[in-house]
Amino acid sequence: MASRNPVVVTGNLAADPESFAAGDFSGVRLTVVENIEKRQGDKWVDDEPAFWPVTVWGKALAANVLASLRKGARVTVVGHYRNNVWEGEDGNRRSRLEVVADEVAVSLQFATATVTRASRSDAPPLEPPF
Repeated sequence: MASRNPVVVTGNLAADPESFAAGDFSGVRLTVVENIEKRQGDKWVDDEPAFWPVTVWGKALAANVLASLRKGARVTVVGHYRNNVWEGEDGNRRSRLEVVADEVAVSLQFATATVTRASRSDAPPLEPPF
């Protein structure tokens, strides 16, 4: 899927994926922690990690993410940036940059995986609000 603000993020899940409802729609939220290194003299050292909030829409993709991924899993997310804007409980306008996932893949760099093709009829069961 082509998007106007493409982004690819690779890192580990900071927590288990969480489902949520937003009006008539539902999705899954993830936080991907990207460990960043920087050059310091003649060595590479760890810099502050980047925490990427990711939103997964789409019933099949969201269901597969919920069924397959847990905290610590190394993933690659392909998607696009979106500025999420809302009104806080105090009435002030809030915003945060997030990644909207078009694809979520498990990294095989540090793990193995068994791929099972799901059809619409045997997709993982969804709990409310899906």
